[in-house]
Amino acid sequence: MAERAPAAHAEHWVALAEHFVVHVVVIDARDRHGVFASKKFGDAEKSDGDQQSIKAEHVTDGAIDGDADGYWRLANKIVAGEDYAIYDPPRYVLRMPGFPLLLAAGIKLFGSRLLAIRLMLAAVGAATCGLVYWIGNELFDRKTAIRAGILAALLPTFVVFSVLLLSETFFATMLLASLLRSEEHTSELQSPYVISY
Repeated sequence: MAERAPAAHAEHWVALAEHFVVHVVVIDARDRHGVFASKKFGDAEKSDGDQQSIKAEHVTDGAIDGDADGYWRLANKIVAGEDYAIYDPPRYVLRMPGFPLLLAAGIKLFGSRLLAIRLMLAAVGAATCGLVYWIGNELFDRKTAIRAGILAALLPTFVVFSVLLLSETFFATMLLASLLRSEEHTSELQSPYVISY
């Protein structure tokens, strides 16, 4: 196993910054040109700049109407202190609560401005690239970690998914965090039954 390097490598931070900038470019293209956007957008209104203020608890997001709309509705219900249920009759176990809780935190901090929520999700995506770097450094070496972090930062599907109101990026972040944590526990154990990399 590689020795632990200092947490703040210049290349690591450059890769995170590149990832975040790419996300902002994707968000800007999406908002300016309607890429991935649906024609109907709840009761969205244009406000100053390119920000959209969502007044309804309902958001549609193109081809992924059902999932994005469901997460947005549940997040608004969490913020309002209502039951964690959507549809009629109410469905209480349709969606896991992790991603709606993240969206609810964003709504509490930034209001229902979709651009602010997307920027928050882009930051989560950038953190995921940081975790890829960290795991690569723990399991292999710094050079491998830098390459993996840069690949994660520039992966087109990862960039696009991270600005959508979908749980995939947040799930990847939590999965990598749990893998990192389990690797730390595994390396602490001195059992012959533990498989080590």
